Amino acid sequence: MNMLVKTLHLIIVTTLTGLTAANYFYYIINYKNNAMAAFSQKYSLMADAFFIVPLIILSFITGTALVYLMDLDFDYLWIQAAYFLTTLVLILQLFVIVLKKMQRLKLLLHISYWLMFLCYITVIHDAIMHRTYIL
Repeated sequence: MNMLVKTLHLIIVTTLTGLTAANYFYYIINYKNNAMAAFSQKYSLMADAFFIVPLIILSFITGTALVYLMDLDFDYLWIQAAYFLTTLVLILQLFVIVLKKMQRLKLLLHISYWLMFLCYITVIHDAIMHRTYIL
């Protein structure tokens, strides 16, 4: 059962990271083209709402299941950092959805995406090394 949940968790997180990157670059490339801007806006928001946010929530669920199934402790700093950074990613993703709907503050949109990528990299590193990147 551990391997099944672990495999599912890895598939979810890998898909989430890839979809976030693809969504960002799709939005940025097509947003500059006036003919594609409305189309890009619509489908980028759909990807955010129907794929990326649910995948973040599923990563919480499978990550929590892994902690219980593998007899890990929630007091481990790298697990606490993973929960904190995943929560930050969820908040940033919701913020990105609002920014895309407003069609303003493009610098904040870029910063939010790059912060999400940094969180993804940090969580992946911490999960592999079983220790936090910073400490």
